[in-house]
Amino acid sequence: MNQNEKIIAITGGIGTGKSEVCNILEDSGEICISCDKLNAELLKSREYLDGLNAIFPGAFNNGKLNKSILKEYIAYSDEKRKALNKYSHEKIKLKLINEIEKINNKRLFVEVPLLNQTDYADLFNEIWVVTCNKRTRIERIKTRDGIDEKYAERLIDIQPENYDFKIKTLIIYNEGDLEELKKNVFALLDK
Repeated sequence: MNQNEKIIAITGGIGTGKSEVCNILEDSGEICISCDKLNAELLKSREYLDGLNAIFPGAFNNGKLNKSILKEYIAYSDEKRKALNKYSHEKIKLKLINEIEKINNKRLFVEVPLLNQTDYADLFNEIWVVTCNKRTRIERIKTRDGIDEKYAERLIDIQPENYDFKIKTLIIYNEGDLEELKKNVFALLDK
């Protein structure tokens, strides 16, 4: 599919620190692709927004997507969450494959927030799962998103914790400070 020797997915639940792991990797000279950023690019596309509007008309006001309403939908409706995943994951995967094919590097990292809810795993040689305790995750999400504890907990609870992939999977524990996280990331880089 591409000329990269190794493609590693960075995944884990909301609030575990996936983006921080990618920041550490990028600061050390590694190349990272963020599926969240790819989705943000798609959200600038009229065609993509029209597709979302067809599925979630109540999340649009005068043709503009209200991300807070969409987030509420997917937080409290399994049906709507599945509909969003079916629509967006396919589009993000196509964009991701296109981005991967543009890069020629020894190693490439891809941040995929919901890898266990996609069919993307076949794109990778290795998977790094970032994890930490629920209390830490709740506090991070509350601080980052400015939401209350109950809603933060709901966002965690709707994401399955199954990370049983058929390819090499390594765990990064993100319970400490930034220096400890760096040590954990660099230890995996050396493997």
